[in-house]
Amino acid sequence: MHIQTKLHMWWTWTAIAIRNAAAAQRCRRGMVTPNSFESENSASLSLEFEYSISSIAAVAFAMEALSKEIEGGGHNLDESGFEKPTNTTRGFYVALRIVQAFDLEGEVAQNLPYKMNELFHLRNNSVHFESKYQSGVHPHPSGTKTAYEHTIYTYEKSLEAVQLAVEVLKQCTKSAQQTKYHSAAMDAAKAMPGVLAMLEEIIDVEDLQGVE
Repeated sequence: MHIQTKLHMWWTWTAIAIRNAAAAQRCRRGMVTPNSFESENSASLSLEFEYSISSIAAVAFAMEALSKEIEGGGHNLDESGFEKPTNTTRGFYVALRIVQAFDLEGEVAQNLPYKMNELFHLRNNSVHFESKYQSGVHPHPSGTKTAYEHTIYTYEKSLEAVQLAVEVLKQCTKSAQQTKYHSAAMDAAKAMPGVLAMLEEIIDVEDLQGVE
């Protein structure tokens, strides 16, 4: 008997993104035990920053993994019909491939490449971070003031990234259920409904608020 297995990293990274966004949410709620060298406020800000970076990066990894799987299935990317952003990241092309492979339409299809481009800018800036002196302190969504970078990678941004990933998977699931997808996306399409249900359960168990 020959058994075959196949791991789809796009859903693994999405689950990681959800769990980290939920952890950032708990930090915002003050559910943090500080170390001996920091105050409760400092611990909350630092951990929210760390979890948010991880969540944002994980969403980018998830979308890139989904695109890579489709590309590996033989999908040929058509770059016509879209005006490239001034600073084009890989996220723009990742989104184009997903849009085309799952025959996405309307506002989602039009906006996704640009939203994904912004997401990848955030990811890239954290991965290829350049340390610079910043003047003063800056307002944080929690109501305090802190280092500039802590105001960029926040619970809100991680939630926004997770919402983007979930919306992509919902639209792809809808296409999969209508058999509107390129043959290169067949494996992903077959997995979509079950994966979406699994991720929605993780969102519920983690009590991550604000994801529709």
